Amino acid sequence: MESAKENTLLLNADELRVGMFVHIELGWMDHPFALNKFRIANDQQLADIRGLHLKQVRIDPSRSDVHLLPAHLLRALQVDVKESSIDAADADVNNNGFQLSLQRARLDRCDKSFSNALVQWQSILKQSLVNPLEARMQCNAMLKDFLQETSAERDTHIRLLSESAGESLVLHALNVTVMALLLGRSLGLSESELEDIGMAALLHDMGKQKLPERVKMGVNLSPAQEVLARGHVKETMDMCRTMGLSAAVVNIVSQHHELADGSGYPKGLTAEQMTRGAQIVSLVNIYDNLNNPNSAMLSLTPHEAMSMLFAQRKLQFEPNTLKAFVQLMGVYPPGSVVQLNDDRFAMVVSANATRPHKPSVIVYDAAVPADQALVINLQQMSELSIRRSLHPRNLPPAALEYLSPRKRVCYFFDSAYGAELNTGANA
Repeated sequence: MESAKENTLLLNADELRVGMFVHIELGWMDHPFALNKFRIANDQQLADIRGLHLKQVRIDPSRSDVHLLPAHLLRALQVDVKESSIDAADADVNNNGFQLSLQRARLDRCDKSFSNALVQWQSILKQSLVNPLEARMQCNAMLKDFLQETSAERDTHIRLLSESAGESLVLHALNVTVMALLLGRSLGLSESELEDIGMAALLHDMGKQKLPERVKMGVNLSPAQEVLARGHVKETMDMCRTMGLSAAVVNIVSQHHELADGSGYPKGLTAEQMTRGAQIVSLVNIYDNLNNPNSAMLSLTPHEAMSMLFAQRKLQFEPNTLKAFVQLMGVYPPGSVVQLNDDRFAMVVSANATRPHKPSVIVYDAAVPADQALVINLQQMSELSIRRSLHPRNLPPAALEYLSPRKRVCYFFDSAYGAELNTGANA
């Protein structure tokens, strides 16, 4: 299907290089490789591919070494670099420039999509109080975009973003939705199930708008205020029904504070009594609240939050859901500050679902300006690994300023390339 190719580009066979990630579009008996999709590891594999006498070969730029990409491909990717810096003959000289330009373009797309989502969600919150049907229409449009971002054909990851202006209720809703959809996708749920999960995740705290500000903060509440705060579940359920949403969405909302061991609320349900969607939303809701509590004094780093879920609270979550979440987010989730095995300090910016211990990081390097720091995929650096996680307060002052750990952890979808890069036919 064409949609499965939207993140790839066609390249002439003689332009292939070791380090490029290729898709061999032949039957498995028509080529000598174990897989149809792989990174070219050596000259022999390169020769074998060329021996297939294919005029063009499909490559995945997001999984290829960027400096190997020829000039016309970089132009197709809309990388904003000067003409002289995309001369293929100068590829090795301008390696960092290529990677930095592509990295900036990719992050810029991600930031713009996130900013648009913030505006959409703020509008939905307002409409939910005055025009529920309009709010539902806006939710459907927003969710359609999100589901496209997480489609099975895309290589989509969790991406760390800078803090954005906005109410905590808005940022929390987006964080939970992003993680819930990607977790649901990784668990193999159907499109209809993902639609229900996405809608419930977006709306799960909508009823908090009706709480007094003091109660909404959720810090040092009296017993009476705690009862009032927990009432947001019923308020949200009622608002969902007014919007005409399905019973499946309302059920997930009703159970998003339930826990697998029966210690949640409002009904003390166990894992067997919870819907699959509620198991997912409950888990990611707690994870985000650990990272981004109403009181900054109580916040945990992403690595600390993940460790707490797995080591201290694992009985509160359905086992397969928790396992898949750790796989999705990594042992060191985006936002974690770490020290590498060569003693350098770094911050995790994107998880690697296939190698939970090998995320992508930005490394502190005093010789490189912070705005020119490259993202390093540790999966591609066999000699590098993470030695330990650190709390930001334990960083040297220069490294702390350089890496600028987020006071609030914001996540969004990071697809390898957007649909607008489906230029294979023109490459």
